[in-house]
Amino acid sequence: MHIETALIKRIRITEIENLDAITVIVEDFSPGKGKIVIECWGRSWAAAWTAMGNRTIAQFFTETNNSYLVNCLEPGIKTYEPDFDQYNKEVKQKICEMRRDSRGWEHLGFGVSKELARALYEIEDWQPYHSDNPYEPILCPTGIDSDDFEKLDFGDFDVPEKLSTEYRYIELIVNTVKEALAPIKQKAA
Repeated sequence: MHIETALIKRIRITEIENLDAITVIVEDFSPGKGKIVIECWGRSWAAAWTAMGNRTIAQFFTETNNSYLVNCLEPGIKTYEPDFDQYNKEVKQKICEMRRDSRGWEHLGFGVSKELARALYEIEDWQPYHSDNPYEPILCPTGIDSDDFEKLDFGDFDVPEKLSTEYRYIELIVNTVKEALAPIKQKAA
């Protein structure tokens, strides 16, 4: 049996805006090797590195980009999620563009009538009419004539993406831990 001992630093971060208290455990095994454990509100994340150059965990963590750290602490995290708030705005903007482009052509059966444009514009949430299959068009909303809707050009209209809520949460924790480790990093330098 081989027993090793190591110097461990435990840091408690409190009074953080938009976060509960965070406990950080930093362990340097040897120069360039160590691990970090972060706990916040009953959840914890841990990562270890064995090739950090000659840096301590505090130095490595504060100098490394957030994307890499978040993915080490939460492997497989969904980085992006659909932004349906932005999607709803963009659909309304597209309806206005289609209406503007069709003025003067309605009597020939082209474009979007004022009534159809108004009915489409008043739809608050377009999420139920969006398919997860990127090859399927936007579905015809309830109460709209499907023949009129099929004539509209919503081609290549994708749902925009934003950073996922979970990713932003862990990134906020990472930024807070970086800020707390900055003085420790300075002492180690």
